[in-house]
Amino acid sequence: MFELRDRFYAHVAKGDGCWEWTGSRDRYGLFRVGKKIKKAHRSAWEMENGPIPDGLFVLHRCDNPPCVRPDHLFLGTQTDNMQDAATKQRRRYRTGPRPEYRGTLTPAHKLSEADVVRIRELSERGWTLRRLALEFHVGQTAIFKVVHRQSWTHV
Repeated sequence: MFELRDRFYAHVAKGDGCWEWTGSRDRYGLFRVGKKIKKAHRSAWEMENGPIPDGLFVLHRCDNPPCVRPDHLFLGTQTDNMQDAATKQRRRYRTGPRPEYRGTLTPAHKLSEADVVRIRELSERGWTLRRLALEFHVGQTAIFKVVHRQSWTHV
């Protein structure tokens, strides 16, 4: 039977840069250790460096989630992770206060101001959230928030 290290590295494609996890993965590689499924990069860290201290995360210098190359990994806190993400511009809201997005300024908006006005009119006429959601191709929660002025408050 394979030792843990042999079984792990059987799922790694070593290249000149990143060592890509080729086994099961979501965004990150997934590796089964006993009955637990762990992130592959965390397993790589532990095999090469020992246990991860409580409260610390295994971060990627290369910003490549499937990478398990030990020298591409480092330990840090959640704050370190967020600062690293901001510095490398991996986050929607980079640094500083969150911009004030409203209505069509919201990056992922699906409704127009005209849609919002129409949704509120139809709701007053008795249309259900479900019917409005189907008509405007958004979820019922989005419709609820429009109708009850929890979103699109400026319209």
